[in-house]
Amino acid sequence: MKQKRTLTLYSVILFLSFGIVGFSQNNNSPTNSKLANSVWPIGHTNAGQTNATNISGPIGPTKRLSSEEIQYQDMGQFQLGQVISGTYENGKRAIWCNGSSFVAKIDYDNYNIISLLRITDAVESTGYHEELIAYMDSDAKMNDKIKKALKSGFVGGLSSVYMMMNHENNFVAAIPRGVRVYSDVVKLSLIHI
Repeated sequence: MKQKRTLTLYSVILFLSFGIVGFSQNNNSPTNSKLANSVWPIGHTNAGQTNATNISGPIGPTKRLSSEEIQYQDMGQFQLGQVISGTYENGKRAIWCNGSSFVAKIDYDNYNIISLLRITDAVESTGYHEELIAYMDSDAKMNDKIKKALKSGFVGGLSSVYMMMNHENNFVAAIPRGVRVYSDVVKLSLIHI
């Protein structure tokens, strides 16, 4: 019995020492120089796919927002993820996201939509969007929710939720069997000869 207690005690000490070593080290994932210089350049946050940042959450007093304080802008169905660009020449950043109908570029500071690009011919103006969202919020079984979402025609699989901002601030989104790259349009001056 004494040997079993000693073994248990050593196991606990060993477990705790690994925990202390793990927490005392820098556990940030390595940076990838081909990603945007941003706190959230890729789905799952960083190249290590940790879903964690070194940015502190709210500090100090917090409050529940009233409905008047909540900003909502409908950008179509299934805006599942977003990434944050690196700094542009004007010193600003943007949030880029894509869904089943649009790619959106949003101002990082005030959340105003800078630009929307329709990426499908499907139009959700029939109220089906709201009906589908209500169903997703219901107590229905998860398998039934997934089947309904896939049947909706707006979800062609989950590949489009894998996205990133590269070091040149191009938004790259996976599609079945490939990727799409979106970028800012640059207006060129015509030279008349």
